[in-house]
Amino acid sequence: MIPRLFLLASLTTTLVLATEEMMMISDFSLSDGEYLEMETVDDPVMGGTSSSTFEILEGEYLEWSGTVEIVDYLNSPGFCILQTKDDDEDFTGLGKQSGISFFVEKSTMDTMLQPMSAQLTTGAISSTNGEIITYEGELRTCELRAGIMDDTMLVELFVPWGEFKPTFRGFVVDDAPLLTAEELDKTYRIGLSTYSSHSAGDFTVKLIKIAARAADSEVCISPIAASDNDGGGSGATW
Repeated sequence: MIPRLFLLASLTTTLVLATEEMMMISDFSLSDGEYLEMETVDDPVMGGTSSSTFEILEGEYLEWSGTVEIVDYLNSPGFCILQTKDDDEDFTGLGKQSGISFFVEKSTMDTMLQPMSAQLTTGAISSTNGEIITYEGELRTCELRAGIMDDTMLVELFVPWGEFKPTFRGFVVDDAPLLTAEELDKTYRIGLSTYSSHSAGDFTVKLIKIAARAADSEVCISPIAASDNDGGGSGATW
């Protein structure tokens, strides 16, 4: 599905953003099935035992839940990731935006591992190890910048492009291409990860929409507080 620019105005989720232009990535509150296909990728790919699943409640949200476990041989929390499934998605236009937002139900703030992070894959490769890089940015909470009919419903989690770091297996990659507008337009995968929480435990996220902020939008300044879940500490690197 090709993302489209839109004026976000939804009575079903009681959110009205009538004056801010955004780039829709996926709206899971739609009842017609017109949203991106997703998948989970958890730390068993690197020897861990964390697991997660998701289901889409038509006309409401995508519910992603699971358990992040301590990776024994690393003595660090593992991770769970929810990401777009297809490798040929066209996210052209991200370079004109200022960052990415995940709109979640407010109840999610009590059930997710905080802070979570957004992930982008553009196909950029490290010249040192020849591996594909993942750009990762820590999400923060934002006050919704619009007329809100019911402010108990939604929370916006946002990170600007300038705060994304190129990573590979938990390490920052020093020789990665800069995340320029041109590089952003090469993005073919977008994800939401528990990695930045550096925490183990159960979690549930009720995800309603993913969208990119317009370049002239106000930037959020309130970071999410660190999680108090057991198993906190530095994230696993491998």
